[in-house]
Amino acid sequence: CGSTEAININTLRNYTLQSPGYPDGYGHNLDCEWIFSTIPENHLQIDFYNVDLDYRFPCLYDHVEIYSGKNGVQDWDLLTNICLPNDTYRETIETTNLMKVAFKTDSYKNSTGFNAMITETCGGSVGKSSGIISVTNSTFSNLYSLRCQWNISVRTGRTIQIQFTVFDIGENADSKCNNYLLLRNGQSSSSPMLGDGKYCYHRPPTMQTTSNHLYVKFRTKTRVRGFTMKYNEVSINCGGTFSLSTLDNSTTISSPNYPNIPLPHTECKWLISAVPGESIQIDFIERFDLTDTLDCDKEYVEIRDGGTFLSPLIGRYCESMPSTIVSRDNMIFIKFFTDIEEPRNGFKLRASIAKCGGTIRDTTGEIRSRYFNNKKSYPKKENCTWEIVGPEGHFIIFSFETLDLAYRSQLCFADYVEIFEHSIIDYNNITSVGKYCYKNNDTDEIRTTSNKIQVRFTSSDRNLPAAGFLLKFTTSREKCGGSLENDFGIITSPRYPAIMFPTRCEWTIKVTKGKMIQVEILDLDFDTTRPSQGLAFSNSDNFAAHITFVKPNDKIKYINSTDNTMSVFFWAIHSSNHRGFKLRYTSDQPSICIADFSSPSGVIYSPQNCTYYHCIWKRVDGDASSRTLVLKISINNANNPGTSPLSSCKFTSSVTVTAGSKLANKFRF
Repeated sequence: CGSTEAININTLRNYTLQSPGYPDGYGHNLDCEWIFSTIPENHLQIDFYNVDLDYRFPCLYDHVEIYSGKNGVQDWDLLTNICLPNDTYRETIETTNLMKVAFKTDSYKNSTGFNAMITETCGGSVGKSSGIISVTNSTFSNLYSLRCQWNISVRTGRTIQIQFTVFDIGENADSKCNNYLLLRNGQSSSSPMLGDGKYCYHRPPTMQTTSNHLYVKFRTKTRVRGFTMKYNEVSINCGGTFSLSTLDNSTTISSPNYPNIPLPHTECKWLISAVPGESIQIDFIERFDLTDTLDCDKEYVEIRDGGTFLSPLIGRYCESMPSTIVSRDNMIFIKFFTDIEEPRNGFKLRASIAKCGGTIRDTTGEIRSRYFNNKKSYPKKENCTWEIVGPEGHFIIFSFETLDLAYRSQLCFADYVEIFEHSIIDYNNITSVGKYCYKNNDTDEIRTTSNKIQVRFTSSDRNLPAAGFLLKFTTSREKCGGSLENDFGIITSPRYPAIMFPTRCEWTIKVTKGKMIQVEILDLDFDTTRPSQGLAFSNSDNFAAHITFVKPNDKIKYINSTDNTMSVFFWAIHSSNHRGFKLRYTSDQPSICIADFSSPSGVIYSPQNCTYYHCIWKRVDGDASSRTLVLKISINNANNPGTSPLSSCKFTSSVTVTAGSKLANKFRF
């Protein structure tokens, strides 16, 4: 029983499906399957006219299973089971353009069987690049009281163009629009309208969606002639092919609508070529604003070393602006892709015949003259500029691994490499770090103070034998903070008194037990225009016992601890041209946390007349197993007798008792 091949309802219009032997009864242990199909623009439905099966709720014995094909393929979802006599009264069961009906019986009783009708109706999910949706008298015998919906999808990065060749749904300008066609610019009934949205009597014009989805709804209450709509996939107007030459040696490309956002679900491809033997240089310019996702799978710029999408991948970028890219081939393939509803502003790049120079955004790297290690001298009349950008708050260290230039002299007047650094505060303010044309002790390590560096290479008009140069760089940052265990010392902000950059530092000072720490502010120069720089002091190493904050314009001269420990925390959120700070700490005065905790008995008390304090007393017994230490803690709230201790405290105070490394108890007051 059943069918071995799919039954095409589109050619049959309808199909009467009956159980084997109907109406004289079916056999035992049947397992029958029928598969029905129609075109993607339509879907299938089944109505049961008679159901007489040996059943037991919920359809445990003989029953009919109805499946719907998933995504236009034979991947089935079970919709329902049919076994009850009153199933003939249920609503029509609808599937996609694929339907499977399975009839299963057991080895016990049997009955008459079932009788059903399978038909096709308009509406469905369409995933083709082009096609026709036609709801007319020639495609459907009954156009009365229709409710049809279509979801049309094409490839990501494309749009959909529609054109109506037939449109007569029985309405005029004076009617109430009982019959209508609804078009939405998206994939759901809540998407924005396409064109006027709702069309009743006049034929919709040729239109185009802004994404790769279109939603169509057709509703009739009276008999109509119907409509025929052609749809086809359209590529967004972007991408192209460019050829670079000696006269026309560069071009710029950008994401669609740059610097504004592109349309959602856009895909663009460019092929850039140069004459054989040349390489192509890619420099990203202005802004680079793409959505950062895992593996850059939702929005990216992809660059390949060659002329097709199968060429070796150079990189896929979405997070930050890439460094200069130079191809090995004379062709380069660029792809822009976005598959999100709200794209970012995109990118712009310049493609040119590669010479020298570029931008490097990295923590390490190297710069070399052309033809270096190719057993050829570098070209004459070179004028190359590299921009190196390291992480914020870092500086850059250079070293020449090779520096073999012509015209060596102390003045370096002909062929030379010169390093400049941009000001942290003003990028356009640039100063020379040094000019180099031969190796000496000065070229082993060249340290800058900025994270933005410019390297220039200049050669004369004479081509003399010389290997060129190889300059390596790495980024680093000024170390700050740490543990200080001397009884006196100096603390300064990083690079004091030079320009400050964004940083955070924490120092922990620990002096001899029994002494307190006094910090003297020798110099303090912070940015007063915004609260982005400051110092904080604490009596403990975890900032639980706050002493004070020091901000710009504060006139504080001395800061004292209560015991032998203090923490100093410095932050600078923004770069500035202010000096920073210089502190001197000493430990000439005794601690105010005085008590002898080593005696067999005694009294420990908190410091008197102090707003804040942090005291630690330690006791070490040689044989603790044979002794028991008893502590009695009394809280004296002398300022406000009869009130809660907590009510008179600005900050909650506490006494913590530990035994070894374990917390024994903690009292708050």
